[in-house]
Amino acid sequence: MIPSLTALGLPLLANTNLAVTPLNNNTSPALEATVGIANLTYPSWPEVPFPVRLHGPGLLFRNVFLVIASAQIFQGSPAASVPELQHFLQEFAGNIQREHPVPGFVPRHVTQSTIDVSSCTRWIVKINEGPLGDRLPTAVTLAILDELGRMLRSFGPTSIYWGVKDFGVVFPWAYGSLTIGKIVGVSLNKSSSNENGEVQTASELL
Repeated sequence: MIPSLTALGLPLLANTNLAVTPLNNNTSPALEATVGIANLTYPSWPEVPFPVRLHGPGLLFRNVFLVIASAQIFQGSPAASVPELQHFLQEFAGNIQREHPVPGFVPRHVTQSTIDVSSCTRWIVKINEGPLGDRLPTAVTLAILDELGRMLRSFGPTSIYWGVKDFGVVFPWAYGSLTIGKIVGVSLNKSSSNENGEVQTASELL
């Protein structure tokens, strides 16, 4: 049963201007949607904010919710590829799992970015600690990235701002975002990781 938005404390997720992977097939029925193959159109997102219970290894008997605070569909042309966006999230999840394996925790601020030449867009995924400075468990992080990938498959390329929290807890564990931004020109890119645990892609605008 999905709790009320009041119980999840969603007013705390109103700020979407923060500085800013596959585990199972379980998802909220509200997010089940079929992509129109004939016209390549996607259904509309549910009204935000809305919560989705997370599932996956390490989350058994836990009431952890991903709360979508904002969803801004990318309208540019050419369109950003959903399979490539999903692959981008999976790469991020793989980097996190390798550097901070379960049952560990991710750094308080972690980010990865890349440039997609085919759509002339920059993709950035970020995770930031919550107001109490709590670090997000790796198992929860992997479940979040997996759920975001399913949402992209259902609703198309979208910039998403979210929070994650236990049911009944006032303050979110962490905030995060996946952003898709149009750019003018790009060069090749190369991934690297710094001493703070941030996995980043060095990309240069022409």
